[in-house]
Amino acid sequence: MPEAPVHKLNKKEILWLSDHKCCHRHSYLSHYSCFLKEVADKYEWEAGTNIPIPHRVGFFDIEASGLKANFGIMLCYCIKDSESDKIYEYCISKKEMEKDLDKKVIQHCVEDLSRFDRIVTYFGCVTPGHRVLTSDLRWVPVETLQEGDTLLSFDEESNEFWHKRKYAKSTVVHNIPIQKEIFEIRLEDGTTLEATEDHPWLVKRGQGSRSSDKEGYWKFRKTNELQHFNCKEPSLFKLLPTWDTLKSYEAGYVSAFVDGEGSIGQPKKSEERSDYGLSVIASQNEGAVLDRYLSSLKDIGYESSTSRYDPSNRKCVAVQIRGGKANVLKFLGEVRPQKLSKLDINKIGIIHQYGEPIPIVSIKSKGIGTVMGLGVSNGTYIVEGFGSHNSRFDFPFTRTRAVYHNLYFPHYKELLHTDLFFVIRNRFSLGRKSLESAYNMLVGESHKTHYGRDHWVKALTGNEKALSYILDHCRWDVKDLEELYYKVENFSMKRDMSI
Repeated sequence: MPEAPVHKLNKKEILWLSDHKCCHRHSYLSHYSCFLKEVADKYEWEAGTNIPIPHRVGFFDIEASGLKANFGIMLCYCIKDSESDKIYEYCISKKEMEKDLDKKVIQHCVEDLSRFDRIVTYFGCVTPGHRVLTSDLRWVPVETLQEGDTLLSFDEESNEFWHKRKYAKSTVVHNIPIQKEIFEIRLEDGTTLEATEDHPWLVKRGQGSRSSDKEGYWKFRKTNELQHFNCKEPSLFKLLPTWDTLKSYEAGYVSAFVDGEGSIGQPKKSEERSDYGLSVIASQNEGAVLDRYLSSLKDIGYESSTSRYDPSNRKCVAVQIRGGKANVLKFLGEVRPQKLSKLDINKIGIIHQYGEPIPIVSIKSKGIGTVMGLGVSNGTYIVEGFGSHNSRFDFPFTRTRAVYHNLYFPHYKELLHTDLFFVIRNRFSLGRKSLESAYNMLVGESHKTHYGRDHWVKALTGNEKALSYILDHCRWDVKDLEELYYKVENFSMKRDMSI
């Protein structure tokens, strides 16, 4: 077996050989004969080096039953070959669904991905105007958020019995206006939410969901899954109320009083679950000042409880804001004392539902419009009081399902990745940056199909016609993606990013 001529290679060439693997899953540095057989005579070469230029490009898209790989399965995938009209595809069947879930789909997907050197995808959410909660307890329009802003969010994952979701701090990674189909969610209390069909919401399921947080469990469901056929009473639950900063004289008096005589308490309630309490307590001797504080609290809509905790001073009264954790956060956000800066977001504790479940009246398409592709560091945020989640997941989802089924998935640097969205965003001036919008503007009118909630629900039961319709939608995505790629590829440098 010939050895790699490392004495003739530069550092970049040696690293390439060590990072890339042959058909035996060994690096080309150790199996140099495989490099000569599989690569040397089949590729063009980077100028001045012995590094092959990857040339076989695949255009990739998947459709899955859920956002996260531990709660969903892959329904189908399509990879359009750049060298022909061939589309490598596979769609799950009802029999496979019942036997091995999506194992066969994932197996075919990984095999087809390995046919290519570079995979091209397109980035793919609530509409502007919806308010998101920041870490300093302000509700701000989603379109005003910028990279680096911090939000009050919550744990992405949980365990029903031991690890409850807790509030946490997160950072905005990106916030991109894109063009997609918008769905209007109308709730019984008059609330209207607008989001894409794949936007995930935190919902509560299980028996007793009307009574307490100890019954039922939280999970993410996309917009088109909120009225799932297994859900007896489709509804959404708020985590927190919404509020605005109070500008009245009474609110200013309360804020100053808390800064001077009060404190924010965050005691640990449970070692086992790492839960915390949250309180705002201010103390003052009986008299006109205390009476004024109590009166001002009542004027701005807050109830309080009083206690005498100091045996050496029976005139001293401690005043605590009532209403639980959600009401205390609202109080801090409305009154905004300077001591708010001392609030530790990561010690607010376990999330709970706020109020009763709000039944969903209807979910209807409003057509194509602008939505904000908001991405945050831990994947979650709170919009208009409701729990929400990022929505892009193709490669992480496929990788997780492959590992779950003990199937091989390409390792780091084995397969290059180009996200065409960033070429469109950085090199072109488009008000709408979705794949369909970019295609319509730069190439021509797209013929992509649009599936609705009924198609999706039937597909989850293994309905052959619904699955076929979703697969056809996936085919058009990769066809449009290929045409757009070749239209714009020369306006940006190809970066050798790994999947």
